[in-house]
Amino acid sequence: MATGSATPAIGGYDRLQSRPEGAFVTGASAVRPRAGLPRSLYVLVTAVAVAAVAAVTVSLWQAVHGPAPVWWQFAACAALFAMASLAWLTMRIGSQLVLIGWTEAAVVVGLALLPPAWVVPAIALGCVSKFVRHRRQPVKAFFNASMDTFVAAVVVLVVGALTGLPLDVRRPGDVVALVV
Repeated sequence: MATGSATPAIGGYDRLQSRPEGAFVTGASAVRPRAGLPRSLYVLVTAVAVAAVAAVTVSLWQAVHGPAPVWWQFAACAALFAMASLAWLTMRIGSQLVLIGWTEAAVVVGLALLPPAWVVPAIALGCVSKFVRHRRQPVKAFFNASMDTFVAAVVVLVVGALTGLPLDVRRPGDVVALVV
């Protein structure tokens, strides 16, 4: 019996016996500890997170110096984005499973209701729900929340370049830009 083991040996092995290379023996089979995620994945997640933080910082700076939103519209957009990030439409096409999210629709509604500088902070606040959905996969939740926040900032920039901000849904050109 190995030192530190409180259970009797079974079949010549301890229930949990440490090996020098980090493997553990349970019964008669060796179980290797699970390797971590690849370093390149952490680099990608970090890069997207830095871009998202930069986008939120710039948006908040512009929001503080710009028009304030109606508080309930800001709260409604954040809640809408939280709900949209939790709801997925699943479709099977042949042998492939396709997941369709509603986050883009929430960004469009945010652009229609809020001053442009407040869209990204509302979406970043709504992204907290990603951590609830992927609570067992924090790297995935962090990446998804960062990606959605950064993409929303890019959408605000593109729509602003196409139409000029702020948007007015009474103008046909702005409605077309939101739909496209």
